[in-house]
Amino acid sequence: MKKLKSNIYIYIYDIGIFLVAFCAFFPFFATLWIRRMFGRSVEITQILFHLRFPVGAEAVDTALVWHFIGVVLLPALVLSLMLAAPKATARLMVWIWGIACFVGEAVWRFVLEFVREHFIFSRYVFVALLLMYGGHYTIKKLKIPEFIAQNVGEKPYENFYEQYYQKPSLESIALQAQAHKPRNLLIIYMESMEATFRNSDPGRYTNKARMVFPAGSLIPNLDRLATQNLSFSNLVATRGAGWTIAGLISYNCAFPQTWLPFNAGFNDSVARYFLHSATCLGDVLDTLGYEQVIFRGADGEYAGSRGFFASHAITMRDLKALESWAQGHDGWRNDWGVKDSLLFTKVRESLQERYEQSRENSDNKPFAFYVLTADTHAPGFVDKQYCQDLETSYANSLHCSDRIVGEFVEWFLQSHLAKDTTLVLLGDHLTMEQNFIESGVDRRIYNAFINPTFTKPLSDEILRGATLTHFDVTTLILDSLGIETRSFGLGRNPLYGKTLVQELGTSGLYDELGKPSRMYERFWEFDPDKAQKYNRARQ
Repeated sequence: MKKLKSNIYIYIYDIGIFLVAFCAFFPFFATLWIRRMFGRSVEITQILFHLRFPVGAEAVDTALVWHFIGVVLLPALVLSLMLAAPKATARLMVWIWGIACFVGEAVWRFVLEFVREHFIFSRYVFVALLLMYGGHYTIKKLKIPEFIAQNVGEKPYENFYEQYYQKPSLESIALQAQAHKPRNLLIIYMESMEATFRNSDPGRYTNKARMVFPAGSLIPNLDRLATQNLSFSNLVATRGAGWTIAGLISYNCAFPQTWLPFNAGFNDSVARYFLHSATCLGDVLDTLGYEQVIFRGADGEYAGSRGFFASHAITMRDLKALESWAQGHDGWRNDWGVKDSLLFTKVRESLQERYEQSRENSDNKPFAFYVLTADTHAPGFVDKQYCQDLETSYANSLHCSDRIVGEFVEWFLQSHLAKDTTLVLLGDHLTMEQNFIESGVDRRIYNAFINPTFTKPLSDEILRGATLTHFDVTTLILDSLGIETRSFGLGRNPLYGKTLVQELGTSGLYDELGKPSRMYERFWEFDPDKAQKYNRARQ
């Protein structure tokens, strides 16, 4: 009985050691993995945001999941079990403390004797030190103290939004739009596409990247389109716009996705009524009578994007809507869903249908089509049916995507719809592929405005000298349709003056965007009038 009781205590000790060790190893390895895969700028707010919108396994890159299991979960479990199992722990400690022989025989004897006499205590001390180090690393790198300060207790609200946010007037925009025939709009959001890639100077890329570079320019077609049309040289990244849904929010609403406020309500309605009270590009174009559709190959539930677009009058055609059609084509999938070349085939079909409708009905509504690519999401997908000459690598995924988008744009510009349509090409954010671009390189986001009708002539001084963020692009999109837009949200039209990043500086704007705001939290409130009006976009 005494022996049984002793064994129970040992099991309890071992379980305790395992749990403490796992709590040390798992967040530490997970933080290392996140920063390695998605960049060093990732914060706890971004992680919590994505955890808030879980999706099915079919909507996630399975290779990424297995990589996480192999690099984070399994090592954390194995090391924790080694520490919890006495024999394995002894072998581990002998190996570790054997190194201490180099420090001195006296130290080695003392440590060994201490461990023998206080074996369980030593293990607890060891895992406690691991927990302290791992916890400190995770807390520091993910900026958890800043998150707690902004979301727990009495928040230090600032008035940045109250001072700088310019709410769009739907009435005045509608009145202005009556003066001319509305133009169609086609926006292609390209995953991780940087203007940096236009420059193929080998010195800008790491040795690892150069080993798998395609011959010649990395994105020759996109480079040509930017050169021959209008492209702003200094579209920079800022806070809350560094991943896909955040970039889309920033482009459409002219403010960032900095956090999901706790008092917005962590319930099912958050995903369904996403930034429901905010006025965004989709709301403006809906007021002007546009038919709006976004095409994406991935599952629309990911990161709440379906709810976001539906909350702003934009219908989504995603993996769920396209899968049965796509399965009729060989090799239809990429890592996230329908591959980009096939997605553009569907967009082309939809545009041709629009053209036929416009021929039959002179009162046909204008359209705003949005396309979101995914092939270039790290680690990259090379469409071997489309780019048979390219091997699998991240650089070649960019090169192949350049061909796919370039060919689609050339087709569109030769179509009958082109003359009445503004085409905008935008990178959604800077690439998250690590060890690809050399540190210290001045990085910019790709953009090109094709066939725009800006309300004011653009000079080279503005194109090359103005510094923009995602928010300023919102004003330019509307202005490219012939609708004079000097400000929209946190966006300022560089045709008419300085942008906020020019006024406040890059670091100044970045810091302000991270501060809690009552106005920002009100964007998440439910709007019953909008819910009834936009119900069709949820069908």
